[in-house]
Formats: sequence, structure tokens, C-alpha cells
Amino acid sequence: MKYVRNGPLKARDGEAFDVVQFALARWTAEVANRRVHGSTGRRPCDVFAEEERASLGALPSTAVERVWWKKAKVHPDGHVALRDKLFSVPWPLIGQEVWIRATTRRVSIFQGDSDKGVAEHERSDRRRTTDETHLPAGRRELRHRGREVWEDRAELVGPVTAALVRGIFDASPVVSPLRRVQAIVTHLERYPRERAEATSQLALRVGDNSYRWIKHALARAIDVVSNGLEGVGDGSHR
Repeated sequence: MKYVRNGPLKARDGEAFDVVQFALARWTAEVANRRVHGSTGRRPCDVFAEEERASLGALPSTAVERVWWKKAKVHPDGHVALRDKLFSVPWPLIGQEVWIRATTRRVSIFQGDSDKGVAEHERSDRRRTTDETHLPAGRRELRHRGREVWEDRAELVGPVTAALVRGIFDASPVVSPLRRVQAIVTHLERYPRERAEATSQLALRVGDNSYRWIKHALARAIDVVSNGLEGVGDGSHR
């Protein structure tokens, strides 16, 4: 390593990878392989041609599969992140660290620093891959009520609420905000359309789309004061 560091790689910090790679290949062929080695007293290229080449076996018929390893913490929604994709693990591991082993075709997840496998997934173009057996029994049915369902319900409240919900989902590409959206939409559905839409507009305006703020705004009738809706009472708009 010292020989290479002080040779073709010396003073090359910041250079493009392909430029350094070309320089290294050229140095190997023209310098390193043709010098007289200090220990053997022979040129490496001669040793390879006369002794080593005949001992080489054939290359494998299939390419070696690349493997990536990553240590990750299980998110509160029971998934781990790998290159902007989410993969589920059994829910008792929430908050714990796991190792992810990924190939171009599969993702394997191991508990802690052990070799105990806890999850296997096929890789795909989906952003989220969930094995239903990883979810608590009470949440398996709710899994099917995902983003699309809650965006549709928000549309029924009104276009401003729908925009608010889409913004919440889009701003959280890794950790799912589904619980927050569920709480917001179900709470807004209890109010007349005008008040729900006015509160959503306020949330967008002040930059606070938390359930706590929206609930507080409705309880204090901030939407009424700000938008002149004094004539609108509580109650469902359904």
C-alpha cells in the first residue's frame, strides 16, 4: 500500500475517479510489473508469464453478485430504510438496530450483531415493501388503508385539506406520517366543510401541519376569527 500511495496515487486528491483509475492501470502495466522486485530479483511480469499464468483457473460462468451491508435502526412504523426504499421487520424490533444485507435481487435483515435472520424481501421498484406477518394483529387490516385512502377522504373534506395532506406525505419520504394524517383527517371530518377548509388553509399559511396545532385551532375557533366564519357552527358536514 505504501508503494502505491507514494507512486501513482501521490498528490491526486480531488482528481476525477476515471482519471486516477487510468493512471493507476498505466502505472501498473508500465512501471510496477516491469521493475525488478527487491525480494525476488525478478520482474513481476516475467514471473506471471513463466509460472503463474498456467495455474490460473477459468473465470466463473456467472458474475459474482454484489452485496451491500448497512446498519440501521428500525423506524417507529416497523420499517428500515435502504437507498430511499423501506422494508418491514417484525414489529417487536421497533427502535432496535439491525443489519441489512442487500443484493440486486434480495434484502435480508438480521437482528443486532447476530446472524439471526428476521426478514427477507424481494427488491422491487416499490417505495415500501411490507410483510403483513411483521405487523401487530390489530394493524394488519389498517395497512390497506394507506396514503390513497386518506388522500381520497381529504378530498371529500375539500381541496385545501387535500393539498395539506399531500404535502404532509410528500415531506416525509422515509418515516410514514400515516398516523398523523389519520388523526388530522378524522378530526377535520367532524367539522363543517367551511371550518375544516379554513383551518387547513391556516395550517398551510403558518407552516404548522401538526395534529396538535390543527386541533388547537379548531378548539379555539382561530379559523373563525381569521376568516370571518362566525355563522358556522360545529357538527359534521356529511
